[in-house]
Amino acid sequence: MFNVKVFASFEASPTATQADRKFLAALASLRQTLAARHVNVTIYNNEPEQPSSVHVLTYPMDWVSHYIRNHYGELDPLLSLDYRRARHVDWQELYGEGHAAKMLASFVDAGMGRNGITTITPIGKQYYCGLSLVFDCVDADWPRFKAKNLELFRFEADRIGVLYLRIYNALPTKRIRLTQREQQVLLRVAQGQTDDEIAEQLGLGKWTVVGHLQSAKYKLGSTNRTSAVANAITHGIISLSRAV
Repeated sequence: MFNVKVFASFEASPTATQADRKFLAALASLRQTLAARHVNVTIYNNEPEQPSSVHVLTYPMDWVSHYIRNHYGELDPLLSLDYRRARHVDWQELYGEGHAAKMLASFVDAGMGRNGITTITPIGKQYYCGLSLVFDCVDADWPRFKAKNLELFRFEADRIGVLYLRIYNALPTKRIRLTQREQQVLLRVAQGQTDDEIAEQLGLGKWTVVGHLQSAKYKLGSTNRTSAVANAITHGIISLSRAV
């Protein structure tokens, strides 16, 4: 079972809820930050009784109508992707054969963008977020561009997934308190510093830094550094502008 939200060309309909407008603003900001053509999000709920997904699309209505008229939903491999196992999928590989390849060619011909990637990250134990980004990057430059930005895409998938669940009340809101040292360490992790660099800058031992990071990850419910930084920014514990 899946539902679809369409913010055609990044615009909210007159009936859009406050939650819709808040999430759309986050997508529009992400689009500008990454210089992407389109930003789409899938939230997969791995509920044992009835798995479901929500697909948030930002394509123009002309393309959405074309997609429906041509029954692309029956051919689109992205809709049948196993979000529990995949971590990122290059659209050139995903849509490489048969009817799916024709669909991608139609997508490019319609001016929607030249290359896309879907990055998938687990959110807690039950949810997965698939962040799909479409770029105008030409084929010759795409492999280098993708490799350079893949970690950033993972970070944004983590952040946007948590943000979606918070905004739509799918995750409980809880007060998370980090110590000043934990915040200082996380901020420097967000800036790309190593444990050794953080230790030298803060005048701490390396394993003290590691301990602060482990404690912060536990409090934030995160399994890795990227997720911890994303959650800390989402909760307003560290500032995205300072991290950048």
